[in-house]
Amino acid sequence: MEYNNVLQQHINEHYDPEIDMFVKLSFNLIDEIHAILERKGWTQNELADKMGKTPAEVSKWISGSHNLTIRSIAKLSVALEEDLFITLSKAKERFQQTEPEVKVVTVIKTVRVEIPKYNFNEKTDLQVVYKKLA
Repeated sequence: MEYNNVLQQHINEHYDPEIDMFVKLSFNLIDEIHAILERKGWTQNELADKMGKTPAEVSKWISGSHNLTIRSIAKLSVALEEDLFITLSKAKERFQQTEPEVKVVTVIKTVRVEIPKYNFNEKTDLQVVYKKLA
């Protein structure tokens, strides 16, 4: 039996990659703001106080449905004391990183893994990466 999927048909006919990117960027930014608030142990009300805004206004800003301007992102960055807007090239420059090189040394086929102890105080290029197998 074939179903007429009206919703999928509408999406296919009206898909806009710019809107799709806007939604992705907006929610990535909002997720980052919420992660910073959680890491700092702040509430939205505390953020509103730091910004001199009402809690309702800040709630609207970080709900994911508000179109934040670069100026409002800058205000949020200052209040959160963290840069919310950084390009990939600036991030690489700031953290002096390039794409990480990953080498698979061995595969451990167990759910329980003991992580070896390494003295990371010494200068070393050693990086240990564990990936749990399904």
